[in-house]
Amino acid sequence: MTNLTTIDLLVFISYFLILIFIGFWSGRKKKKDATDFFLAQGRLSWYVIGFAMIAAGISSEQFLGTVGFAFSHGISVANWEWLNGPSLLVLIFIFIPFYLRKRVVTMPQFLEMRYDNRTRVLFAAITILTYVFINLAGVIYSGGFALNVIFGINLYTAIWSMTLLAGAFAIWGGMATVAWTNVFQSVLLLGGGLLVFVLGLIEIPGGVGAIVGSGDRSHLILPADDPHIPWTALIVLAFSTNIWYYCTNQTINQATLGAKNEWHAKIGIVFAGLLWITIAFADVFPGL
Repeated sequence: MTNLTTIDLLVFISYFLILIFIGFWSGRKKKKDATDFFLAQGRLSWYVIGFAMIAAGISSEQFLGTVGFAFSHGISVANWEWLNGPSLLVLIFIFIPFYLRKRVVTMPQFLEMRYDNRTRVLFAAITILTYVFINLAGVIYSGGFALNVIFGINLYTAIWSMTLLAGAFAIWGGMATVAWTNVFQSVLLLGGGLLVFVLGLIEIPGGVGAIVGSGDRSHLILPADDPHIPWTALIVLAFSTNIWYYCTNQTINQATLGAKNEWHAKIGIVFAGLLWITIAFADVFPGL
């Protein structure tokens, strides 16, 4: 357990109280049907969509992993954040118009419209298994481990507490609650990461040049024979995996489906793209 000051405890308690307030406030309106529940009654503005997409795309395990990888391999890791432009354009001009005009609620539903029910079931099964055993497992464990180290809370108690709280929010308010709490979370994560970056610039003699260093660590684009981040792999990533991740990923796109209209959805994606540029300064540069 870490020795905490009174201010540390007040900050932590305030964080949870604000999060709980936002969760219950945003989900207070009555839902008429399942569509209202999953699409926030079609009342999400562009800025909510932008922040919600950012929060859905970053998490504690990503921050830790990216910082560590940046420490080992340099600034080229920033390409993970900066190469999502092509996929976001595909989302804006191809997928979003179809999603909203067909009133798509889930990505498996979209695949059923495009292909058949077997495709829908297969995609849903793969997605659920992937998130339960890979994505969520890492996120929940890292959060529980942090609470265990900082406050001395039993690891399993911390994990169950976080899971039940998140589940209660989702059940209570649906997509509206998820989107608004994501706004709060993304502001904190981005703000905290950028603050570390700025403080690093102030404290380290030489500024950005000293942080980035020299040699391979200072190159944004690495040669094709690099064993970790070759530029050829980045091109493939931008036009393959990123298309799936940003265009057909339920977690990323759920907020866009609840947009007030197509304009809010598209501008929200543009806003998210601008915010993604800053993420590298929050989770890559601190590792340098």
